[in-house]
Amino acid sequence: MKNRLPLRLSHCALIALASLTAACSGAEIEQCTARLWTPTAKKQGFELIDLPSGEVWLTRDWDQQTFNAFDLPLSWSLWRKNDPRTGAASSGRFLHSPGCEAGEFTYMKALGREFLHVVDLANMGETPPGTGGLVRMVSLTKHHVIKWDAGAPIQ
Repeated sequence: MKNRLPLRLSHCALIALASLTAACSGAEIEQCTARLWTPTAKKQGFELIDLPSGEVWLTRDWDQQTFNAFDLPLSWSLWRKNDPRTGAASSGRFLHSPGCEAGEFTYMKALGREFLHVVDLANMGETPPGTGGLVRMVSLTKHHVIKWDAGAPIQ
């Protein structure tokens, strides 16, 4: 038992160090500002997930090939690339970033790109009872509106 406590402390220390390193790796955060997010319509979005905080950050400053070839730096070891997002709706817009008031957004400049804070993941991967492990539940906070024009396919 005596050997397990220092091992746990060392794991906690490594996680804290990795999180601090990612936070201090040149990222500039602009929190809850009224500057509007104006992405190009129908353009693909690319997301990075900060695993310790559950924050999801979106950018339109990549193309598919560049995103596929991009590797996160070692200082971002607790972050993950998420599958690209392509809007299927006729139009849509974010109302605000999680934790901000209506019309306010949180931005991050990092890795040579600008990102918008779009989602807070509250729970990843719980299996609801009675599903036999075939379903995983994800809880999140996201504030956006999407619209389909009359006759537009819903994909």
